[in-house]
Formats: sequence, C-alpha cells, structure tokens
Amino acid sequence: MKVNGVNPSKIINLYSIRNKSSVQEKSSIKNQDKIEISDIGKSLSYFSDLEELIPDEKKVQDIKMQIKNGSYKLESRKVAEALMKFVRGKGI
Repeated sequence: MKVNGVNPSKIINLYSIRNKSSVQEKSSIKNQDKIEISDIGKSLSYFSDLEELIPDEKKVQDIKMQIKNGSYKLESRKVAEALMKFVRGKGI
C-alpha cells in the first residue's frame, strides 16, 4: 500500500488564500461616525450669528479699566432682568 504525503506548500497556499479573503471582507466594513445635535444645541446656534451680541469695544475697555481700578460695581439684578428680557424676546 502506497501512502502519498501532503505537500506542505499546498496547505500554506490554501491558508493564505483563505486568510486574504477574510481580511478583505473585514476591511470592506466601514465604521461611520455620527453626530447628533440636541434641540437645545440647535437653538443656541441661533445666537452665534446675532450681531447685537458682539460687544462694543469702547464699552469693554471702560469696564476693563473700572475692574482694574476697583471701581466696577456689578448689579446682578439688572443683568438677570436684561438676560430674561432677551431670552423671552427670542422665544426660547
């Protein structure tokens, strides 16, 4: 009885062919990133385009000088009232 051995190069070739197709299948799967912006984020984007929110340079310099001199007095009630008036006016 004659037994023929298995040629190792054929086994290696079969393995490498199968391995390449497996790698190609995995590389064809693409992950896609997603981003979702919340409703609040969308409403806040409205403010980025408002020209009325751009500070007046002279006013900013005056406030900086007052802070530096220690004479700046912040009236939180007026700030809160102006903020609420602004937000209500925009319907947010």
